[in-house]
Amino acid sequence: MKRWLYASLLAFATSANAYDIKNGHELVQDAECLKCHSTAKLLTYGKATDYPKLEGWVSSCANHFGVDWFPEDIQDVTNYFAKEVYKYPIPE
Repeated sequence: MKRWLYASLLAFATSANAYDIKNGHELVQDAECLKCHSTAKLLTYGKATDYPKLEGWVSSCANHFGVDWFPEDIQDVTNYFAKEVYKYPIPE
């Protein structure tokens, strides 16, 4: 019984901290971010030099354009760009 409870709690804790790259990609598509920010532009012009700066840029853009994202959505979008575009490690 204790093993089952421990395994359940561990699985829940792991899933609660997991990021959703697919959701991040869908949010980027829905918000039409890439109309102005093509992948080539992201990598050359004004490249975020690290993960915290990238997170700040995503949050600033969402606020500036009035994108209706929850904090988890901003995290998913940041993680999507970090993994798929910038190849930055995603903090735990």
